[in-house]
Amino acid sequence: MIIGVVILTLLSIKNWREATQILNKASSMAITEEENSNLKLSRRKSSINEEAIKKAEAEWEREIELISDSPTEGGNPCDLKFICDQEKEYSFRIISGAANVIGPRICWNGTDIMRSKLNNVDRGMNVAVVNLEGKSPRYSTFDLYGHDSTDLKAFLNLLQPGEIILVASYDDAAFRLDADARSLLASLGSKISTTISFRDGWVFIGAKNLPSFPTKEAHIPNDKESNKYGDWPEAIEISGCITHPGSISQ
Repeated sequence: MIIGVVILTLLSIKNWREATQILNKASSMAITEEENSNLKLSRRKSSINEEAIKKAEAEWEREIELISDSPTEGGNPCDLKFICDQEKEYSFRIISGAANVIGPRICWNGTDIMRSKLNNVDRGMNVAVVNLEGKSPRYSTFDLYGHDSTDLKAFLNLLQPGEIILVASYDDAAFRLDADARSLLASLGSKISTTISFRDGWVFIGAKNLPSFPTKEAHIPNDKESNKYGDWPEAIEISGCITHPGSISQ
């Protein structure tokens, strides 16, 4: 009798171990299958995003091919769809970067100042300054994800009365944009600089000490629910004709 109980007990332990091994193996297979499924889904989403970006890049480049310093025959300065009065107005076009793939464009009075094909744009805030007294434009890029706002503030503080500033974001222009830098941009006419956030799209044209200057800007928030490129919103632009500025306020 005792021997029979021992045998039954040993068989039960053996069956329990075998059952446990089977369950563990099944669980492991299920986890692996789920991980593979998630990986395939992730790759599929990644492929979709990459395809969307490549398609957008091709469309964008077809629309805004690099222009020369003067308009091509039959074309308009900055590839605008309208014509400014060159005797009284300056033309401009500012386009933000798209995701971290397509660089921004800053064009002033028929001349591209900053653009990918000129190899002078980069991640962060791309800034050009125009002097209406005939001096060459100044421009620079400020990586506000990898660096703080020190260099940007130094650049902004060099602006002279009557100079015009043109700004385009690329990838991210706000992660380490501090309060003082935001205030400096606001003093040049921006209403959005104080609230722009991580990876928002932003374009802006303003001026220093030109009370009648028609400041213009556009903003698109980084929202994963509505972003065109996954972690980034679509590119945005502003353009127009600016009447030759009047008096400068010192």
